[in-house]
Amino acid sequence: MKEAYIINPPDKNIEEMHITKDMAGGFGFNAGQGVVLPALELIYHTLTLKKQNYNIHYYDFQAEPEKINDLFKIMPKSGKILVLVLVTNPTLNTDLLFIKKIKEVNKETLIFVKFDVKSEETIRQILKSGLVETVLVGETENSIHKIFEESAKEGTAYLENEAVIFGPSLIIKNMDELLDLELDFLNLAKYKYPLLPTKKGNFFSFQSSRGCPFPCAYYCPYPLTQGNIWRSMSEKKLYVNIELLVKKYNIGAILFRDATFTLDKKRVNDFCGDILVKNLKFKWWCETRMNCLDEELLKEMSKAGCVGINLGVETGDDALMRKQGKIGGDINQLIKIRSLSSKYKIQLHFLMIVGLPEETKKSLYKSFLIIEKLKPESLGVTTITPYPGTPLYHDAIKNNWIIDKNLVNYIGNKVVMKSKYLSPRQIKHGNFLLRLAGYLNKQRHPFYALMNKFLKIYFFLWSKI
Repeated sequence: MKEAYIINPPDKNIEEMHITKDMAGGFGFNAGQGVVLPALELIYHTLTLKKQNYNIHYYDFQAEPEKINDLFKIMPKSGKILVLVLVTNPTLNTDLLFIKKIKEVNKETLIFVKFDVKSEETIRQILKSGLVETVLVGETENSIHKIFEESAKEGTAYLENEAVIFGPSLIIKNMDELLDLELDFLNLAKYKYPLLPTKKGNFFSFQSSRGCPFPCAYYCPYPLTQGNIWRSMSEKKLYVNIELLVKKYNIGAILFRDATFTLDKKRVNDFCGDILVKNLKFKWWCETRMNCLDEELLKEMSKAGCVGINLGVETGDDALMRKQGKIGGDINQLIKIRSLSSKYKIQLHFLMIVGLPEETKKSLYKSFLIIEKLKPESLGVTTITPYPGTPLYHDAIKNNWIIDKNLVNYIGNKVVMKSKYLSPRQIKHGNFLLRLAGYLNKQRHPFYALMNKFLKIYFFLWSKI
């Protein structure tokens, strides 16, 4: 039987960060030690290989770093071995060191790297290391066996006369072609998401659509790696997979990793209907936009087990939101969705960015005010990051905004650029103030209310300087 090793390398030795590799469209994001999500890309590659009768050795060292020694104990010391490794820019140096260790154990090992970003500079670095055969770029889940067995060029990047050559792109247009999640090779108990704890069963994440057509692509990396054409599983395919997770694998909580889960409201409404009719019991959380929600849908989502939403807000400045932050949304919509989410007992996690090109200290103060007014149950604040390939990146190059070109630091919460009106120090300080506001507004003791008043005064004065 053919054998392959599928590996998500460890990252515990990178300063104290924990890079969740499928966040930020595959660029990687420092989500913190409490977030451990399954590597969905690797899982789908594994399912395809298993279907092709491969014996798979699957290791997720982000979830189980203690099992590293197990890998080197069972890995043959000679003979050709096929290995697929997931890498990102922030973890690249550590990933390459890990790959080097594998090659030291067995020099005949054939290493294939899955890297989501079509970055010639980084791919050249990977290939020039002399450790890697081929870099897989794009949606290669259903074609991995052809790359392994036939040296297929589709969905790959390779060196030819010192030049990086990209084979024809691969995209899965019909998401129903992805295999159903048979997860016997995973230790499901290791995955977790702090916003969605479960007392009954395990946690898992799932992505039922790819691509995003909205103008946030100016700064958002998801359309860059997944495209701006939205592709989704049918409602039937979606439900079949979720039922499988809940009934066969005892999953009690699911995070939907779709960039805009409710873009097709009818699909989600039908999905909720199936959950209710078939009495499928689990809690779930999703991510979406305020203009892709309404009362009828929120009501059905709540009845079907939705307990929270990651909501793209970006800024509390209405003009900035309309122009650059979340085009298609506005503060009035946000206030309405907040009211409805409270009515139907759905938590809101506001996703906000500090440092948009048109942002000022005054607009940051408006963000503080909207946090104070709407009091989201939780808050995620990132710093603006010029992901290579986005229009923001090209503007940042043109205007000399980038202060750190080392992509290892592009993790979503390090300051790597200034903006039109904000210095790097002001971006960092504004980020701290908004995170502090989010913390204080969650506390109920009068002492924290007093601290928030002082913070409000300080923030106001700072915005005027």
